[in-house]
Amino acid sequence: MALNFGVSLPSAGPMATAENLRTVAQTAERLGFDSVWVSDHVIAPETPDSVYPYGGGGPFATPGSGTYFEPLTTMNGVAELLLKASPLCLIALGLAIGFRANVWNIGAEGQMYLGGIFATGLAIQFNESGGAWLIPAMIAAGALGGALWASIAAFLRARLHTNEILVSLMLTYVADLLVKYLVYGPWRDPQANNFPITVTFSDDATFALLAGWADWLEGTRINTSVFLTLAAIPLAWLFMERSFLGFQLTEIGRAHV
Repeated sequence: MALNFGVSLPSAGPMATAENLRTVAQTAERLGFDSVWVSDHVIAPETPDSVYPYGGGGPFATPGSGTYFEPLTTMNGVAELLLKASPLCLIALGLAIGFRANVWNIGAEGQMYLGGIFATGLAIQFNESGGAWLIPAMIAAGALGGALWASIAAFLRARLHTNEILVSLMLTYVADLLVKYLVYGPWRDPQANNFPITVTFSDDATFALLAGWADWLEGTRINTSVFLTLAAIPLAWLFMERSFLGFQLTEIGRAHV
């Protein structure tokens, strides 16, 4: 099975040379991976049937070459797209409700980080003693962590009349540093050869894969978490369009205009 190989290299400095990128691409190809992503670039071979044909003068795919749509040409690519888009869609639904009330929350990324910290803390704490309750508890903990982080900006706006746009945005960088502190420090897996990753979650802390549901899903990482997003979309619409609280939020937003 061909897989995508992802690696991060600096976009500037002594490491960001064509030779280094070419070495990374050749190593990945020797390992059997079908494409190489370096930061925001794609290193593509000059010819599809040659061995290590990564030459200088054109290691990066150019706009319009089909690279942007390439992930949609395979089931694995579509699955990865859905897997990454699902949490972003959930965030967008929450932001949309706030925007209706004219509350401009720009720190959703930081709130996602804190939600991840709360959920990960549970997964690590109960890594060997979980159960069917663990995933619902992680979801609740993630929502609580994100809400608490957002409440900092809300409190400062209500009490000190600060600008929630700036505060929520700046808190994102603080949340990012908290995540880095944890994965480089107390939560780093001692068996990970100094890589900044946590211990592997138990099955009780991960959503079930959909690979066993159909042959065409074999080899993909897509899991049942996408159904939460599919359920949340109509629920968010019902909340805003058919509930009294949703009506109140909309009117509050209109009153501020």
